[in-house]
Amino acid sequence: MRIGAGSKYLLRRLLGSPVGTPVLLLGAELLRTEATRGPLLGVVKRTLRRWAADPRLPREWRARARERTLLGLAAVQSLERSLNRGTLSPHVLRAITVLWARAGLLPNRETRAGRRFAQAHGEPPPWFVVLAPTGACNLRCPDCYAGDGGDTNLPWTVLNRVLAEAGDRWDARLVVLSGGEPLLYRSEGHGVLDLVARHRRLLYLMFTNGTLITPEVARRLGELGNLTPAISVEGGEETTDRRRGKGTFRRVRESMALLREHGVPFGISVTVTRDNLSEVLSEPFLDLYFGEEGAFYGFLFHYMPIGRRPDPSRMITPEERLALWRRSWEVVERRGIFLFDFWNSGPVVQGCLAAGREGGYLYIDWNGDVFPCVFVPYRGANVVEAFAHGETLDDVWEAPLFSALRAWQRSHGYGAPVPTPEGDWLRPCPIRDHHAELRSLLEGLPEEFPPPDPGLSAALDVFDADLEKLTRPVWERHYLGKNKVES
Repeated sequence: MRIGAGSKYLLRRLLGSPVGTPVLLLGAELLRTEATRGPLLGVVKRTLRRWAADPRLPREWRARARERTLLGLAAVQSLERSLNRGTLSPHVLRAITVLWARAGLLPNRETRAGRRFAQAHGEPPPWFVVLAPTGACNLRCPDCYAGDGGDTNLPWTVLNRVLAEAGDRWDARLVVLSGGEPLLYRSEGHGVLDLVARHRRLLYLMFTNGTLITPEVARRLGELGNLTPAISVEGGEETTDRRRGKGTFRRVRESMALLREHGVPFGISVTVTRDNLSEVLSEPFLDLYFGEEGAFYGFLFHYMPIGRRPDPSRMITPEERLALWRRSWEVVERRGIFLFDFWNSGPVVQGCLAAGREGGYLYIDWNGDVFPCVFVPYRGANVVEAFAHGETLDDVWEAPLFSALRAWQRSHGYGAPVPTPEGDWLRPCPIRDHHAELRSLLEGLPEEFPPPDPGLSAALDVFDADLEKLTRPVWERHYLGKNKVES
């Protein structure tokens, strides 16, 4: 029997009902028990494979469905490894079972808040929000995308209201904490973990350099249960310490040990450059972080020449980017590692996630400035100013820059019944992969934006043209199913 749209509908009805949480908590208890863990996870794996193999899927969706299934299976395998190793506490397991099941299987477009938003604005709300509550950082990485935020902190009252409105107005499911270093945030006597404790119905992903995870921080994360740290590394010890400072690698490994001790799932975050490309995703790298250290997931960010002392020569080339696409899916499939590349995984999420689109996000920094994306340095609004004028996050979402970018996303196939030749979600990023189009979009808006650096624009224009020549044939063969499938 195939499990398709009908079973998904029933699951969503169950999760939205009063018995949804007790059923999920029962599932968490079954996962804790060794005798029932294997059979239960086996059912989940078979269900994922059946969804991907649904014969009703249009040809153009099949490669994407397969990749989404591979990521789902990798997440299940990561969970299984953590449970078998005993590095996931019972409390954390219960919290993430309830919150992740709700986030993954009950889209916010189908909830009361999501439907209300769509009726008012013509499209569903964002799925998450990215917050950089402080510009402070205890490291000085030479080319940090965030630049120099100083010691500025977003006021606690503003930060607290952002999360309250994201939950109430959007039914957002996830808050991503970035920086600066989030653990340095202080305002009105509160730290960032106080925010997590205040808004317990949300999931949190915290990008951190890992050096400030003390025994007390790890203990509190274990008690909260709804935050997972993504710890930044560059590779092994030599590569990480070269960019982040001597002793950083050792301190990061100490933090990972503390998180395992308190049953907190964590992952790694890597900025991929021409300097570390050969090391990232090598077998020793994977063995260290996903084997020995037990990382639950990995995120790959291609180096973007913005922020502190940008250097386009450190960007990986179009040829290297395509090779990384092949290698990352090999790792996901062969080793069962949940690995998400924010450029090469574009087909999985239907392109660009920025500007507050459905399933996407807006980025708010320590000054309250709101940007379409962490890597697009053009502010569209400011939450401090908006709140002072009696406006809400909905008004911020309506800003002309964000509306224009959402229209741009639709012009590149987002929301279409099937992927289109014009889409090419292997090139999802407006600033990185369609730089000339972004410049044209900015020129057509009523606001004045600082002009892009001419040298950077020239470098990205060349990069974009070369990348399109490589990815378009792959897009058409592998994803649209035309002619021979790309191997």
